[in-house]
Amino acid sequence: PESGLPDYQNKAFAFYQIRQYAFAAIVSSMLAYLVAQFLDVHLFHFWRRLTKGNYLWWRNQRSTLISQLVDTILVIACTYLLVGS
Repeated sequence: PESGLPDYQNKAFAFYQIRQYAFAAIVSSMLAYLVAQFLDVHLFHFWRRLTKGNYLWWRNQRSTLISQLVDTILVIACTYLLVGS
């Protein structure tokens, strides 16, 4: 339309958009989960070697904090890239 807004009355268009967003969010979430879990395990073991097995709580908190931050950033970035804008 001339207003630049999508035709919300066209139910096929609305369904296609919702399906596209859901697919992008699901794929992004799964990809980010795998990357974040891989990072979490490697960071935990890296800090375990660095601290010689001490500071379990510290290692766990730091590796989880960083991996969750990476997960959040990846979900948002990948969803944005898959949707296209």
